[in-house]
Amino acid sequence: MGERRQRITVRTEAPVDYVAESKYLLEEIAKLTAC
Repeated sequence: MGERRQRITVRTEAPVDYVAESKYLLEEIAKLTAC
């Protein structure tokens, strides 16, 4: 049970990190293109 719970938390946290990372990259690209 413990192993399954850990895997589920990793799966649920991964998309959030991906979205935050993509937003950060988009902001950096916007800064470069603006300049």
